[in-house]
Amino acid sequence: MVKGSDAKRRIRALARSGRIFVDDHAWEAMERRCVPFADLRHALERAESCRLQANGRWNVVGRDPDGDVLRVMVELPDDLLVITVYRGDE
Repeated sequence: MVKGSDAKRRIRALARSGRIFVDDHAWEAMERRCVPFADLRHALERAESCRLQANGRWNVVGRDPDGDVLRVMVELPDDLLVITVYRGDE
């Protein structure tokens, strides 16, 4: 089993190398919540925490350039697949 600290390092590295893929649902969520891709990438590059969920996805917490909290649900096949994005404690 992958530990949260290892997943966080991998998420940061994948984000920094541009290996972020956003599924259709996440694009819609980003549009609804006014989260530009640059803010998403910023939050993932500087992920503060990440927790494995029962469904195998990672709940990643990071901040956009303004310091606002973003919660991002991701999968880690070979690259970083973004499933959805939330602002703050939404």
